[in-house]
Amino acid sequence: LKNIRAEQAALSEVEFEWIRQWYVQGARHAEQHQWWPEPMAELLQLWGRLEAITATTLRFLESAADGAAEDARGPTQPQGAGKDTDSEDKKARKAREKRRKHFEQVRSAALGGQQVFDAMVEALEDRQRKRQGWKAREEADVWGAMEPDCRPVPVPWPETPVQGGLGLMEAIGTLTRRGSAFRRP
Repeated sequence: LKNIRAEQAALSEVEFEWIRQWYVQGARHAEQHQWWPEPMAELLQLWGRLEAITATTLRFLESAADGAAEDARGPTQPQGAGKDTDSEDKKARKAREKRRKHFEQVRSAALGGQQVFDAMVEALEDRQRKRQGWKAREEADVWGAMEPDCRPVPVPWPETPVQGGLGLMEAIGTLTRRGSAFRRP
């Protein structure tokens, strides 16, 4: 839980206090500070890696929630009465075992069950609010009065699973629904 919170805090710090701050200052600023573009490009790539870690964490939590649902239903016997009769039964069994393992890890004291879902939802909601604030700031009319090279430069975000295919709002909704499997009665 502590590591997940730290990863999410680092991701937000890099995005909002470094990357967005750099690009909002425009092309002239970049030309005047010629040492910074290369480290900023590296930082942007590291941000992409942190986003990929977030996507992996989201998949892990979804798998754990599936494991929780399976646990609540009780043990099931696949066709073939416990015997792997073909590769599909073997794949299904391995997938169930993986979900069960993820469920046990999330339920453990280290991750705290519902707490890890809540921590991720909180981090994603915070990031979504900040992104909306930055979007409004970048679209403000005030930039039109400035010279073009002083206006914000679009950030060349690398495509990531969270930012690209899976939006933050969708991820927040999924985590909120799926995390309920870990609520204590």
